[in-house]
Amino acid sequence: MTRAPARRSTRLESAARHALPDAALAVGAIAAVVIAGVAIADGRATAGASARPSSASSVRTPSPTTSSAAGGSTTGTTAARPTAVFIGDSYTTGAGGDGTKWTTLLAQREGWREVNLGYRGTGYGMEFHAPDCPAAGCPDYLQVVSRAVAAHPAIVVVSGGRNDMTNQARAATNIPKIFQQLRQDLPKARIVAVSPFWDSGSYPAPLTALGAEVRSAVQQVGGQYVDVGSPLSGKAGLLSSGGVYPNADGYRAIAAAVAAALGTT
Repeated sequence: MTRAPARRSTRLESAARHALPDAALAVGAIAAVVIAGVAIADGRATAGASARPSSASSVRTPSPTTSSAAGGSTTGTTAARPTAVFIGDSYTTGAGGDGTKWTTLLAQREGWREVNLGYRGTGYGMEFHAPDCPAAGCPDYLQVVSRAVAAHPAIVVVSGGRNDMTNQARAATNIPKIFQQLRQDLPKARIVAVSPFWDSGSYPAPLTALGAEVRSAVQQVGGQYVDVGSPLSGKAGLLSSGGVYPNADGYRAIAAAVAAALGTT
């Protein structure tokens, strides 16, 4: 009577030993299925994440915008154009031209970005005071040099001189200083000086003398002197009603003359 329980216990232990491997296999199979499902789900999530751009990368960066003192702005590829600063008098500001400026026409033709630093009534050695000038007055060209340099130009174009005939001594003093300062502060810039403009009348001898001083000064610093002659001479139809400043056609004639001279000097 005491041996029967022992045999029954032995059979139970044997059955348990046979059942354990089968259970282990079942558990292992279930675990493999779970792991595979997780891997598939994770792969889909990863693929979806890589296919969708992040919010940071999907935002477009705006193109840089630059503004010119001529009143316009340029964006995109236009911003890569070389900057050209124009220093001058009323002819540079476009007085009488109803919005047409020879500086703008030339800049467009040459592919430059225009920065217009012209002031009416001024010259190489001439300041001008009027209500529409800055508080300290419209500056002479020497005082404008620092503003020109601040624009970081590749080209500087200086023109004018008709207003200096009333103060030739100061103009003679300032002319070499202007071009020396430009070269010192802008050692790699292209510096261009345009011969003084005149209206439709006879070209004054003092203006011819001043042009010679400008030529000498700009060439001494490795710059370019552009002699355009007198494109308005004898052509009263190219002047505005006052007979002093060019009209739109007059400024077109000046722009064409400067462009032609730039290509031959």
